[in-house]
Formats: sequence, C-alpha cells, structure tokens
Amino acid sequence: MTQKRSWMDPFRKARPIYITCDGGLEGVLARELETLGVPEAIPSHRGVGLFGNRQLLQRINVESRIANRILVPIAEYPADTRERLYGGARKVDWSRWFKVDATISIDASSHKSEHDHTGFIAQVIKDAICDHFRDKTGRRPSVDRLAPDIRINARIDRNHCVLSLDSSGDRLHRRGYRVEIGQAPIKETLAAGILALAGWQPGDVLIDPMCGSGTFLIEAAMIASNRAPGLDRARGQGFGFMNWLGFDAMAFEDYLTTLEERIIHEARPQIFGADNNRSVLEKMERNAERAQVAGLIETETCAVVDLRNPATEHADAAMHVISNPPYGERLKPEHLERLYRQLGDGLKSEFGGAIATLIVSEESPHRNLGLAPSKTRKLRNGAIPCRLLRFEVFKKGSFVTKSKRPARD
Repeated sequence: MTQKRSWMDPFRKARPIYITCDGGLEGVLARELETLGVPEAIPSHRGVGLFGNRQLLQRINVESRIANRILVPIAEYPADTRERLYGGARKVDWSRWFKVDATISIDASSHKSEHDHTGFIAQVIKDAICDHFRDKTGRRPSVDRLAPDIRINARIDRNHCVLSLDSSGDRLHRRGYRVEIGQAPIKETLAAGILALAGWQPGDVLIDPMCGSGTFLIEAAMIASNRAPGLDRARGQGFGFMNWLGFDAMAFEDYLTTLEERIIHEARPQIFGADNNRSVLEKMERNAERAQVAGLIETETCAVVDLRNPATEHADAAMHVISNPPYGERLKPEHLERLYRQLGDGLKSEFGGAIATLIVSEESPHRNLGLAPSKTRKLRNGAIPCRLLRFEVFKKGSFVTKSKRPARD
C-alpha cells in the first residue's frame, strides 16, 4: 500500500511568476529572460509575467541582472473588508510552503482600495498566517521585519488582493560588492538595464567619464566575464526560496558550481572609468575587487574639462559612453551648467563616432551639452524622476538627427 504524502510540492506544475523591475526596463528584462530559457515572457507595468518551475525561478534569481525581485502569486481574492482580507489569507495552505519555525515578514501595498494603511494590511495577513499554523501545529511563526526567512507580498489594487511569496528575499540589486558608494549612486539592476538599453555588449568599448562608485563599469565587467550577478549572494546571505519547503540544496550547489565553471577568467573587456576625485576612484576599485572584476577595468583620475579618449587603440570596436552625471543637489546651478557644457565639449572633441547614453534628472541642464538626443526614455533613479538620453556623436564633432524632436522608445 502506497503511503500518502504529507506534503505536496507546490511546484509540481509550472506556476505563474512575476518578475519586477524599474519602470522603463520591462522590454529589456523580457529579452534577458528569453536568454535564460523563458519560452514566453509578457511585459506589463514595472515587471514581466511568465509561467515556470522551481528551477527556472532559482535561475532567474541568480542570473538576472535587471530584475528587482521575483514573486510567486499563491492567492488572489476580493478584500474590501477586514473579514475578506483575513479570510482569503486564512484559506491559503501556508504549511505547503514553509515550516512554522520560519520567521516571516509582510510587505503590503495598496492602490485605490478601502484599506489604505499598509501596517493594518500587514497585521491582518500576519494574523491569518499565524492562525493557520496554530490550528495545524499548535504553534505560531515569529515575525522578523529585518531579516525574515519568508517574505510575503500583499498587494491590494481596487479592493482586489494578491498574495505572493517573495522568492528573492532582499532586493536583487544588492549584489554584495557595492559596500562603498559615491554621491547619487545608481542601483546595480538599473545600471544593468541601462547597459542593455544602450546596446552595449562584450567586445564594445565602454567609457564612464564620471564613474563615481563604478556601478556601470562593474556590471559591464561582470557581463563580459560571464559572472552571474547572484553567485556570491547565493553562497552568502542567500535567497528567500532557499527557506521554502522542497528546496534541494545539493542540486542548487551543483548548479552554482556549473555557473562558476562558465566564468571567463581570461576576459579582456575594454572598460574605462574616470573621476575627478581620487578617493572616489579608490572606493570604486575596492568595489570592483569585491565583485572579482578589478583586473577588467582601467581607471584614471581626470576632471571632465580634461576629458580624453582612453580607447584610441580600439578604433575598430563600437564605442559607448555611458554615465550618470551629477543631478545638482550639491552643486550651484552655474557650476552644474558649466559641468554639462564641459561634458558635451568632451564628447564632441574626443568621442566622435561613439554612442553616448546619459541618465539625467528632469531638472538637469542637459541642453548645455550642446547635443540633441536621438532617443529619450523616462526612468527613475530611486525617487528622482530622470530621463535616459541617447546621443549619436559624429566623428566630425557635429550632431545630426533625422527629425526635430527626439524619438521615444
């Protein structure tokens, strides 16, 4: 007689998975997911939806450079009252996913709904989960808001609640290498997305003339050496899915070993960074060492006014200038205007034939560059509304566009 299983793997069939990203990166995230073996990825608002199994979920967490977090929806229901909010969460068989001794945390959000207090939503969901385990085991899981084993996402939109398990844990931009940062840093996932939007690829020259903590350079070096962005994290703080029931630690370790074997140790990318502050460059170099790509990036202490092309010997390669210029929080308006004018002069005099991609704040004096963008895209750098500007710098130092207005992609 076959013994009845006390636990059934929720991933015995492919499940819906939702991968979040920064607004404006949905298309490049979908293309990246295709390279990771996703047969069909559907872009939506600030994310991409798909169906996948446990192995694909793990692979996206470890190998996606653009995703912010990966959610697995497990329940959705009307939640216009407290009773419905609680009742829908209470019906979920949480014990299929994790044990009672796991610590939990609820991340709640609300949009145009009766419940607009996220703390209240989180409390009700927490009570439902604890009551589920109390009835089954006589015990309740503990709450840990700082470093929980299990993160649950509760999203209420127009009184419709979706409960998801967060398979990532901490946001995926936290690769672990960027301990030291400069002013107005850019997230690692956003930097990787901008590299994709810019069209940079290994073999192309990459130059960041105001590199700060070096996120563009380090992300590019990791791409060039085929180093998975979540590899070190997998062996360190880990991911949320590692605390779920059914996680196969031995198979996951074999997978990580395969990723390590794919790293291109002899990679020689053409990646250059400059900054006018030597101490900032030293921080960037230490970040690159932590990311294990320090030998793949060349740096120089150089002010924008003295900007020069460090890659003249690579004339046959496509050249990209990608940077995150200052937004002006710490500079007087006249100083910021002069800085942008100097950057534009340097692009035209030193980087003819290059594609320049800059993420600038909405309030920045980007017209002082003296170049007209061929494409613009709205993005956000944290809470700051920004634009991604693409410039095609002609070798003769002038700039021409086919239309009077820049295209929006």
